[in-house]
Amino acid sequence: MHFYKLRDFIDLNKLNWYYLSSNENACYILEENLDKVDWDNLSFNINACYILENNLDKINWHNLSFNKNACYILEKNLDKINWYNLSFNKNACYILENNLDKINWDSLSLNENACYILEKHLDKINWNNLSLNENACYILENNLDKVCWVNLSSNKNACYILEKHLDKVCWYNLSSNENAIYILENNLDKVCWESISYNENAIHILKNNLDKVFWDNVSLNENAIYILENNLDKIFWDYISHNENAIHILENNLDKIDWDGISSLLNIFTYDREKIKKNNEKLNENLIMYLYHPSKISKFLESNNNIDNYLN
Repeated sequence: MHFYKLRDFIDLNKLNWYYLSSNENACYILEENLDKVDWDNLSFNINACYILENNLDKINWHNLSFNKNACYILEKNLDKINWYNLSFNKNACYILENNLDKINWDSLSLNENACYILEKHLDKINWNNLSLNENACYILENNLDKVCWVNLSSNKNACYILEKHLDKVCWYNLSSNENAIYILENNLDKVCWESISYNENAIHILKNNLDKVFWDNVSLNENAIYILENNLDKIFWDYISHNENAIHILENNLDKIDWDGISSLLNIFTYDREKIKKNNEKLNENLIMYLYHPSKISKFLESNNNIDNYLN
């Protein structure tokens, strides 16, 4: 049972079914409109597996191989798997380790859950890709001669390595690294303002340097809402239509919304509180019927003469 509904200002007729098909909160609408679904995008949708498993002939198996919640479908259809894509799949390691000959090691090097496999096959690693792998820092710090410093500069968990090698840092990538704020604060002259405008942890830096920010990228920044609210004339509306936290700004500017972009936002949905209330009432009713069924009370009284102790 679903407990979502579209927000009141969202017109279903304006949404793009191509993008809506990948929206994780849209499955209750998608299952009621299978003729409008884009099956390629639905195959990516991690919450749509119950729809996909009943429509195996419509699945895009290349895209499904990426889907972290679809492993129970994929393991039954090994002949249809795209192994390049599956090697990215964080939840597919149990399949991959039993099919080492089919692994794409370039892809696996990016897989954050596959480090236990990678560390046993150092000769197969793509070190450029591994440098981006946030869980592989313990491997990387022992192989600094193989590290790609441009990519490592984007790695959120590698700041303790990067701060010791600032001469090797790529400042364009580091500027978007959410965990590198303490490094960036001490090197503002090296900051790339285009990249830092994306950085969700750099709001205090952006606020004090509004003349340097890139407003297209700030419009995408989910933590920059209060900056955007105070600079509506600088917003890039195509970009902010992809911003999950900007839903109230979009609601107040319906004529500026990019409906393609907003179709993929999880926040175009909200909880259907009336439906939740009715469901809880039904649950409470069923619980009461169960607890106060004569057989339950009779069984209790067999071992306890005081009915007042029931449910205490």
